[in-house]
Amino acid sequence: MTANSKPAVLLTGACGYIGGVTLRAMAAVPDAYERIVALDIREPTEDRRHAGVEYRTGDVRDKELADILSERGITTVVHLA
Repeated sequence: MTANSKPAVLLTGACGYIGGVTLRAMAAVPDAYERIVALDIREPTEDRRHAGVEYRTGDVRDKELADILSERGITTVVHLA
């Protein structure tokens, strides 16, 4: 990530209370991020989804997490799970 580039963020625990509040705040300023990927073991309900956010269902302990980080070009992880 260069000084002028935007972070690509993975937010874990996105369906929990603190994760949900954080995700809502991040989604309110979408131009601040290259992408926002929300990860949780639960699928969010429609009323908790935000435009421009990519939702993934999974656990931070899953081997597939490394694939998500690589495939989506994640530069920042906000771990709230």
